[in-house]
Amino acid sequence: MKEKESLNEFLNRLSELVNQMKSHGDTIDDCRIVDKTLISLIENFDPMVAIIEETKDLSTMTVQGLIGSLRSFEQRLLRRIEKSIERVFQSKLNLENKSSTKK
Repeated sequence: MKEKESLNEFLNRLSELVNQMKSHGDTIDDCRIVDKTLISLIENFDPMVAIIEETKDLSTMTVQGLIGSLRSFEQRLLRRIEKSIERVFQSKLNLENKSSTKK
């Protein structure tokens, strides 16, 4: 996964790669895809990767189950980023209002 790449972009690339491998006759089970996906994620996903590795049986985890967990985690990360940005804009607006009332 690339640093600025969204999870969907990464998953689309991964899906294309798996499909190419299968079209060439390779058999790839979910366990291998799950392992490779977890290894390939960027650092932002490390907390979720640790939770999955500690609480799930990776040998029975489906790719779809993994994708669902990762998408939920990404949405949570994005909400936190949006809230942080909102706070910065609100602080800036408050500072501008205070400075304009002093003039």
